[in-house]
Amino acid sequence: MNKFVVVAWPITLFAAGWAGYQWATTDAPSVELSRSMQTANQSSAQLQQQPSVTTRSSQPYTRQDQSLVDQHNQPATTTQLSASEKIASLQNLFEENSDGTDYELITEAYLAIKDFNITEIEQAIQQLLDNPSNTNFSLLNILLSRYAQTNPLDALQLAQGRLNTRSAKSAAYFNILKVWSKNDPQSAYYWYADNANTISNGAMFNTAGLRQVFNGLASVDLNDAVQKLLELSPNKNQIRAAMIGIAKTISNPDDYNQLMATVMEYNNPLLTQSAIQNWARNDPYQSIDWLNAHQDLEGIAKLRENGLQAWVYSYPEQAEQAANWYLQQNSSQSRQQNLADITRAWAINAPQQAINWIQQQNDSDSQQLLENALRISSFNRPDFVIDNLSLLQEDKSRLRLSQNIYRNLSRLNPQKAEEFKNNSEFKPQLENFSQRLSERRSKTRD
Repeated sequence: MNKFVVVAWPITLFAAGWAGYQWATTDAPSVELSRSMQTANQSSAQLQQQPSVTTRSSQPYTRQDQSLVDQHNQPATTTQLSASEKIASLQNLFEENSDGTDYELITEAYLAIKDFNITEIEQAIQQLLDNPSNTNFSLLNILLSRYAQTNPLDALQLAQGRLNTRSAKSAAYFNILKVWSKNDPQSAYYWYADNANTISNGAMFNTAGLRQVFNGLASVDLNDAVQKLLELSPNKNQIRAAMIGIAKTISNPDDYNQLMATVMEYNNPLLTQSAIQNWARNDPYQSIDWLNAHQDLEGIAKLRENGLQAWVYSYPEQAEQAANWYLQQNSSQSRQQNLADITRAWAINAPQQAINWIQQQNDSDSQQLLENALRISSFNRPDFVIDNLSLLQEDKSRLRLSQNIYRNLSRLNPQKAEEFKNNSEFKPQLENFSQRLSERRSKTRD
């Protein structure tokens, strides 16, 4: 049994399971799965006939899981229940536990499926695709991941052709590419390079897929992974996602030093910033030692800010220590700007601690810092911000923040937004603001 799949299963299924609630039934005709085992090259040739998915002929996708290949010509597994009956039984269990977080049930499903031969896997996938439902989606991801061990291209083609929503496709791609990138990262990379834009054009897959692919590449050759990332001409989000995958293969300071030396050769600020952020998430002390040793590096101020953000976000209990380091090392920048950088990083995860710290900074414009901290918190902690509005002394500051709170609440909880508006000291202004919001959103929809 593939140990990687067993260990990663709860994580990948949790990441994918949420998308099942949006899995829509497709009107596309049923896909007839292949009944004989083909090599990945043959699958690639078949898929080239599909306009939505292309392949790079100079880089054939050839790696297979031999354990499944060996099973191909064996008769169907001789068990008390047939594969179809097993899947039907599991479907019933998942219907009874539809929240998708019953890991014991997920493990039971994996153990039931692990000994399926190729024919049984194909039949079970077809069975679920012909009867789509929310609860089927978790089972489908287990089967697609198992199928991807030997037929990654066919698995991806099924996800592309038979799943209707972006979220469902993204979750399926995540699981399939995780398996493929573990087995054959080079082929997975070239498939991604050929198909990412066509398949999703900005969907979650663009980042989730990159993370898996570059984790596989970096586990074999770190320098090759960085070079291949830049060959994609990636945007900011793609660089961040790929670097997260690369960083997960690094376990000691020497490897991080090698990563920093490698990315700096390419003179790409986004690449260097992402690398230092990942190092700070993993070990902030080693990362700041590197930053302290490179004081004359071009762009060092931005790299310090990236390191600060990652340190404070990942280790909020060390935020004050991070703030003190940042103030000491970034002396060339004004103290007020340094305090603003610290506030912006700290308020995301621990706004109360950030506010307490701000109030201790006597040589600063604390009102501006407090407004910034509360504004940042208003996106995910509106109740906290409402309770602390009185910290702002100026009416115009409280009004700006009240409008921000109302805007966010009107999207997430319209009833609560109305309650806030009616109880606000700025009720007339918020009523006018609400009308303008409605008009703008109506024009956007049109």
